[in-house]
Amino acid sequence: MDTILTLVIVAVLIAIVVKLVRTLILKTTENSADGFQAAPQELAALAGQSGQSLSPLRPAGVALIDGQRVDVITNGEFIEPETEVEVVAVEGSRVVVRSL
Repeated sequence: MDTILTLVIVAVLIAIVVKLVRTLILKTTENSADGFQAAPQELAALAGQSGQSLSPLRPAGVALIDGQRVDVITNGEFIEPETEVEVVAVEGSRVVVRSL
């Protein structure tokens, strides 16, 4: 009798945990038809290129790199406008620069 009661309790606990886990798992997808967009692929080509900051980078701002305006961020340093910068990393849509 104790074995059956233990098995019932374990089964109920497993059912509760499974239901909880199912509520935490994302069941929808993100697609372009719903307005979701991946990071632009052309940003990856900017790695290693240099340009000029158009606005103060404190630490985020705008720079002109390879003839296009790009939203950029530094690794914490403040950079004045019209300073030469170099792209040190591209992580998705995040473009990291440093001053030259």
